[in-house]
Amino acid sequence: MLRAYFLLLLCLPLLTIAQQDRFAKIGGQSYSLQRDLLIEPAPMPFQPVALPGGVRSQPLAFRPDISTAAELYKELDSMRRVFAPFLKQYNPLRESFRSRLYLDSMQWRKQTEPDKRGIDRIFAGDGQWENVRIPHFGPPVGHAVTYYRKQIVLQDSMLNKGRLFFCFRGVDYKAEVYVN
Repeated sequence: MLRAYFLLLLCLPLLTIAQQDRFAKIGGQSYSLQRDLLIEPAPMPFQPVALPGGVRSQPLAFRPDISTAAELYKELDSMRRVFAPFLKQYNPLRESFRSRLYLDSMQWRKQTEPDKRGIDRIFAGDGQWENVRIPHFGPPVGHAVTYYRKQIVLQDSMLNKGRLFFCFRGVDYKAEVYVN
């Protein structure tokens, strides 16, 4: 069994992001459209088509509005029976060959002035860490660097597969991940 520590460093420096972000650079460029060079093609000729039709012998019957909860549930049950064959799952369930380890909590803190001199303080666990649930919503807003950390236990069965994948779905913009 192997104990792994990882540290997720979320960096949101707004000023330097604009310098590194290709899409922000493209979006900020100005360009001329030269609309006077565009030629609008004439519309294609339209041939009217008559669709076959006819006169109904009886008008469509609409049900009266449903006015009570009991009527609603009765109608929903009726519709479920009608559409049940179309809602069946005919695909066989696929066996997953990956082991998953879900992370629903981590320790979190904001960057402090001493942290800017080196990352050793963060690796050592210095500072005031707060337990948070993942996904974590809240401050800070704007330019900020925050840290998340978590100790996880990797089973031998996970290590014997040859590869490990870490998937972080909630990273806001930029992250550096350290695994120890």
